[in-house]
Amino acid sequence: MGRFNDTEAQSEAKVIHQEYKNILVNIATPWCFWCGRGLEHRPNGWFAPWLIERAHIVNKPRVEDRRAVILLCSWCHKVQHGEQLVLPGVKPSDLRPSLSNMLWLKKYFDPEYYDWNWLNRHSVGQLPAARCSRIALANYCSRRQPGTNPESIRA
Repeated sequence: MGRFNDTEAQSEAKVIHQEYKNILVNIATPWCFWCGRGLEHRPNGWFAPWLIERAHIVNKPRVEDRRAVILLCSWCHKVQHGEQLVLPGVKPSDLRPSLSNMLWLKKYFDPEYYDWNWLNRHSVGQLPAARCSRIALANYCSRRQPGTNPESIRA
């Protein structure tokens, strides 16, 4: 009986890892949950690879599970890690996604894989509530469509 349970657990682990790997493929048009940019919205002056990347909400320890990630463009992912990016002709965002913002983005844009209790169990500390910290940001996020140039919908 123990071998059956081990095999079942291994099979479930494979499915979880596959969902993590395939998040970029399983979302029809990969786009940044934070700024709305898609692969076609590479900023002028950005010479590094321009990607839509998995950004971990909880990463200590890092868990390769779709429940633990949101999608961010290369720019927003670097800013989320604390890098200060300035490009000619591009207004740097004064908003870095907070943990609370990232939880809200996960809940809003990937609800099937949002599980606050699971995330909290995999976090070093107690997670905050999932919320957008500013009403304007909430309105902006809720109006955004996948693959839309974010500059075209800013109020």
